[in-house]
Amino acid sequence: MLIGTLTLHTGYNEGAQLQSLALQRCISDLRPGSPAEIVDHRYPRRLETGYGPATNARQRTLAAFADGLLLSPKRFYSEDRSPTFRYVSDRYDAVVVGSDEVWKIDYVSRLGGLIKLQTNPLCPPFPNVYWPEVACSKIAYAASTGSSTKWTEMPRRNRYLMAKCLNEFVAIGVRDERTREMVLWADPSLADRVTLTPDPTVTHDLTSNATHESLRVKLASWGVDFNRPRALVIAGQHELYAEATTSLRARGVQIVSVSDRNHLADIDLTEKPIDPLEWANLASQFSYCLSERMHGALFALRNRCPLICLDSRRPAIGFPTKNEALMTLMGIPSQYVCIHRKGARDNLLDMCENLGKLVHDYMKIDNRLRELAEIGRTFLDRALPAAK
Repeated sequence: MLIGTLTLHTGYNEGAQLQSLALQRCISDLRPGSPAEIVDHRYPRRLETGYGPATNARQRTLAAFADGLLLSPKRFYSEDRSPTFRYVSDRYDAVVVGSDEVWKIDYVSRLGGLIKLQTNPLCPPFPNVYWPEVACSKIAYAASTGSSTKWTEMPRRNRYLMAKCLNEFVAIGVRDERTREMVLWADPSLADRVTLTPDPTVTHDLTSNATHESLRVKLASWGVDFNRPRALVIAGQHELYAEATTSLRARGVQIVSVSDRNHLADIDLTEKPIDPLEWANLASQFSYCLSERMHGALFALRNRCPLICLDSRRPAIGFPTKNEALMTLMGIPSQYVCIHRKGARDNLLDMCENLGKLVHDYMKIDNRLRELAEIGRTFLDRALPAAK
């Protein structure tokens, strides 16, 4: 038996690559002897316009990591999904779509809404490869629309196509309530078939103590000072973030930025060759973590690093952002700061001035992670074809 996954495994995003790897490993654990391959479909516009060529050590490391995943023997580098579907139908017993924002859809209206275009290079036009028309069994796992999809603006024909595809899935696992709402908009009769499933990095733990010592040596060689408190910052530019880092520095904390450039960081590692598995363990080497990235926040919790989860997104159509949903799910909403909310500045600076408030109940968090992992594993075990 052979299982494929259709997911976001390329591009310069550590979290996307880690969720791809975690899902693959989880499936392989549940079906020993049945390899789980990532179907290597790459959209040229997404990679060339959205990301561009690798120009620094970080980007080259991420590109190499993506190529080193267990990929299908054949690569499809095309805007056309039909050859990929034929290949999937011939090669796999089942295909799992997910996780991450595989179901993100972006329309731009023209002429007062008479014309609707899909021009976002990071969002392949619907229907795309993540809405497969294949002969094998189809499963969705932790699929998400992201925060910007406005499904009610879809043309009527595409709503029909979405409903048709969804009805062909043997199981529909979504990462958030917002995506569940989109599924029910497409076809309300699917209510009993949609299940909330956790991100694969919750279902399968990618942290490893074996990585810590080598990572410590590498960080020290780049100037990280292990003789003083250290804050790992995974967030871009914003005046409120600047105030927070200034406050931390005034308390003797060294500021180290990764993934997203922060001009106030003492040590900038945003272009350093840190592979995703090292990135997953980074927080283990820091006293605190401030992350605007969901996976950055999640791995801080896994590494038992005191966390402030930042957010510059706004809730969409009444649904919480993925960062807010994560912190609520983990039982620590007080450590979440949305910069658009009243009192955000005072709340964030109070945390920075009183770092003792960042101590979490890690036993409770670990138990919650285990509970969620069991939900994800049970869903997949029931949905996947039985081992032959």
